[in-house]
Parts: sequence; structure tokens; C-alpha cells
Amino acid sequence: MRMQLLMARTSLGRPMTVLVSIIALCSVMITGCSSLEPDTSPPTRLSKQSHQPSASYTPDSRGFDVSGIKEDPDISRLLPDKIKITGELLNGAQTDYAPAEFLQSDGITPTGYDVDIVRALGKVLGVEGKTKHCEFDSLLPRIGTKYHIGVSSLTITAEREEKVNLVSYMEVSFQFGVPRGNPQNFHSNKLCGSTIGVQADTAQYVWLEKQSQQCVKMKKPPITVMSAKQQSDITTKVASGQYDAMLADAPVISWTVQQTNSHIEEYGEVFSSALVGVAVAKADQQLTEAIQQALQKLMDDGVIEEILAHYGTTHGALTKAELNPPPTIK
Repeated sequence: MRMQLLMARTSLGRPMTVLVSIIALCSVMITGCSSLEPDTSPPTRLSKQSHQPSASYTPDSRGFDVSGIKEDPDISRLLPDKIKITGELLNGAQTDYAPAEFLQSDGITPTGYDVDIVRALGKVLGVEGKTKHCEFDSLLPRIGTKYHIGVSSLTITAEREEKVNLVSYMEVSFQFGVPRGNPQNFHSNKLCGSTIGVQADTAQYVWLEKQSQQCVKMKKPPITVMSAKQQSDITTKVASGQYDAMLADAPVISWTVQQTNSHIEEYGEVFSSALVGVAVAKADQQLTEAIQQALQKLMDDGVIEEILAHYGTTHGALTKAELNPPPTIK
């Protein structure tokens, strides 16, 4: 999940030929970062979740088929006239965060589970759900002006709920990734002195910084937290052994494993979790209600779960679309 920091992209392999091919793969990858409040206690273990991307999925795939989703007149009537007139529900997202939102290999067409959720929302509301790229740090100020909604792996935090309405639809956990074979013998219970890559403005970034402060208090070497704007930069450096490990959303780590042909490996089990939500302008209560009811419809019909499963995330779909739920980290 994402907070409001920036991360980098990573690649793989020590031989130059492998590294080049991995960089090519990483160009279509995007990382997730949970915007959670940091916790200085040891990670809370959750049961192992399955986040393996579909073996048949490629960046050129058309994503989840939403053609069978029908308009719900009782919900679509809630849609503001300005959106009905244009026939478009416009979403803003930083399209470099696979498998949530990223670009197909043409470098133009958005894809990912968040993108497909927007398309599904449009179907329920009787309009076309469209996603356009927006730099993450400028997204929230543009909700209600340039974009109707924001679906971009937005972790629900108290700070964000002060700025926009957030309707929950998913819960995402943390996971570490390491170079193939874990050559630096990285251990999640011995983080002090490690060099870890992470996307900036994310919950993972905040969490690592907090852990590093604890290391200093215990008179141990701090964690060298290497942040970057794009996840692919992180991936490249981890795969090539420049960093000991990376920390991101569990679906992102599993996606990276597949797309890099296992030059990055999952390390340990997932831990912690936070809610992710759709952002709507505070002043637009009518659209907020429409989005909340449309999300609930998609949940009740099992569509959210099916979309996530299409991208290999078989856990995380919520059963209740809550408006501005209490921010939590589990």
C-alpha cells in the first residue's frame, strides 16, 4: 500500500545479460506500500497468504473481463449528473505499482487490479471507468477537480481521511524479498545493520525508519533504508545484490518473484496489514455514496475477489465497504 513517500524499482541477476533482461521485466512492474502507522514491536505474524500471479497473465493481457457486470439502476441513479453527462468515471493513479496499477508493454495502457476495479465500478454505475496516470504525491489534491476518484493503493490513514473520503475495499500485508539464495543471509529478526530497499512515502518506509531508530537506541547499527520513487529501481538493486532485501506489499513481492524469474525470492511470511480505500472528495457526498454502494455490490457478487485472484492475490478482498473506517495496522 502507499502512503506519501517515494520508492524505487529493482532488477535482477549478476551477469550483465540477465540484468538487462530483468530490467526489461521490471519496466512493467509496480510496487505496493502500505501506509500504516509504524510499530516498533516485532512483526505480527499472519497466516501464509497466496499471492502468486496467474501463470497466464502477461503485461499485454487485457486484464479482468468486466463485460458481464450489469448496471444497477438503484445505485447508478446516485451518480452526479456531471459524470452521467460525460459518461466517464475518471480515476487517478500512479501507474507503476504492479500488480495494482501499471502500464502494459505498450507503455500507454493502464492495467492491474485497481484499474480493473475502477472499470467494474463504472459498469455498476452505467459509465466507463477510466484510469489515467498521476504522480502519487499530487493525487489527493486533484481528487474532485481533475479526477473523480483515486484508486492507487491508497492506505487508509487518519491524515488522509482529513483530506478526502476513503471507502475501504481491500486489506494488504507486508513481506520481505531477497536476492535469489539470500546471499547476505538476511534475517527479519536481525534487521539492525541491514541495507533494505523500499519505496518512499510508504508505510513500509515509515516502519523501517522506526525500526532503525530502535536499533540506535539499543546501541546497534542502524538499518540503511534505501528509498526510491519507483519500485523497479529497488528491484534492480536487490536482484543484483546491492541491497540485502526489499520490503513491500505482499502482492508486489510475489509479482516481482514471477516477473524476475525468481531472481528475487519471497522471504518469510507476511506480517502486519492495513486497509486500502477509494478516495473521493469530501465535498462530493453524492459520489461518495454511489462509490460505497457500487463497491458493496461488487463485494456481494464476489467480483472484487475475482479481480484480485486474476492477479494472483487470493486474500485481501473485504466483505464490507466502509466509509472512513478507523485506520488500523494489524
